[in-house]
Amino acid sequence: MIKTNNLIEPQFIKKYPSEYPLESYFSYVANLVPPEFFISVAAMLSPEFTILDDHVLLSNNCKNLDNDISFLNKFGNNKTEREKSINLFCVSDFYTVYVGEGYVFPEEKWFNIELQNKYADILQHYWKQQLKLVLPEKSFLFLRGTEFQGETGLCLTFFENLNC
Repeated sequence: MIKTNNLIEPQFIKKYPSEYPLESYFSYVANLVPPEFFISVAAMLSPEFTILDDHVLLSNNCKNLDNDISFLNKFGNNKTEREKSINLFCVSDFYTVYVGEGYVFPEEKWFNIELQNKYADILQHYWKQQLKLVLPEKSFLFLRGTEFQGETGLCLTFFENLNC
């Protein structure tokens, strides 16, 4: 018998115990994730992209454009820099909530950098697959780091690889 590797190691879930006896991720999802949440996550892992003046943009980050190319000029004159800026996703801020005087994290475990990196690994994997699916003729590069474009914390972005 041969088992293939999983994107997420089976032992990773054991770091986050639950009241249910969990033998697998299937059990975890079946017991703890409502169907509408599962569908929402699937949509986030296979996002919609907007193509504007040959720029490939994460649609969630550029709503209500209506083919407004002047929008791109806010991010410089270079296609790569524009895509890097517009496609930026701040992993560290994703679960923050603004409450009155500032931002708060709903769960303390989100400060765990290992968890944030795993989250970024998963997004990068699936976004790369989605880009290949919808734009097979193009190649994309992903960057991950902290202190991107004035954002603090772990961030992920992507842009078209123009050297292919």
